[in-house]
Amino acid sequence: QTIAKKADTYDLSFRATEMPYDLRVTDFPDFLAHEPQIRRHKSRSILGRLFETASDVIRKKGHEMAEQKAMPGMLVDGYEDYLEEAQVLSAAYTDEVTALMQ
Repeated sequence: QTIAKKADTYDLSFRATEMPYDLRVTDFPDFLAHEPQIRRHKSRSILGRLFETASDVIRKKGHEMAEQKAMPGMLVDGYEDYLEEAQVLSAAYTDEVTALMQ
């Protein structure tokens, strides 16, 4: 039987189809590879180009926001006490957004 035929009858037989090793996927497009140990390649498809563009925009915006200075009139006394916590929270948020993009 072919692999497709075996896979098609899985719900009747409850026996999983064995995938030959030479037919398995060995690397993934960069926008699908979530684990660092997975081999990946840069995708030239429309999804790959969208992923790359969005990632670049997020990185650029993050750097721009990090370099921005607050308006002096908007600062409250003692704001310095919260700068370290704000940087930690900002980095965690950036990591979460980046993980969602991947």
